[in-house]
Amino acid sequence: MYDEYKFKMIQKEFFREEAHKFKRGARTHLRKLRCLIERLGVNANDAILELGCGNGLHAIRLEDICREYYGIDISSEMIESARSACRRSNFIVCDAEHLPLQDEVFDKVFCVATLHYLPRPFEALKEGVRVLKKGGSLGVAEPNPFNPVIFLDTFRYWKTERKRLALTGARLQSFFRNLLGDLKKKEIIFMPSDPKSLVRIYNRIDLALEDLPVLKHFGVEIILSGTRRESHKELR
Repeated sequence: MYDEYKFKMIQKEFFREEAHKFKRGARTHLRKLRCLIERLGVNANDAILELGCGNGLHAIRLEDICREYYGIDISSEMIESARSACRRSNFIVCDAEHLPLQDEVFDKVFCVATLHYLPRPFEALKEGVRVLKKGGSLGVAEPNPFNPVIFLDTFRYWKTERKRLALTGARLQSFFRNLLGDLKKKEIIFMPSDPKSLVRIYNRIDLALEDLPVLKHFGVEIILSGTRRESHKELR
């Protein structure tokens, strides 16, 4: 029988061990972040919430381009690492499925490669929408299980990554349609992050490959975004 609590504790222990190993400058992470910033239309007046902020790899780049940044993570070790790197940001140790935050307070909410670590990803999305202002935007980046590399990598890290296979683009779109309007979807492709001297070339190759129809459904990452239309009471 599937044990939600046990699964959550496995993730918590994994990120406790990984807290000080995560790189904050990986090209692939920055590529996902840039895509989400563009999709969400982040600006200097925004209050932003990130679900599963990790060690602050996104916060360190967002805190200077938005009015206010909040990041939540279940791992106290990840939050400790984030606080040491990001002095202007706000961090909370909590569960993404039960946010200790008021309704309708953020202009933008997003998460990157977080939902597949959660026992109930749809509940986390509902919480994200709850704290989002009317007209605000929510964005998600998740590994694409139809990409051959992601598919094989999931079995390599089955203990922590197995829910990747359930979060297909179609299922994520179904989640979004139930909660948001103005739905937009995109698959992005990553060339390697190293060596650093080839980053500009890799970026150009990524963009060229994404335009090929044959690769449309096989990108490494699925990017989804939507806009909140309903009030919190209507969502219930």
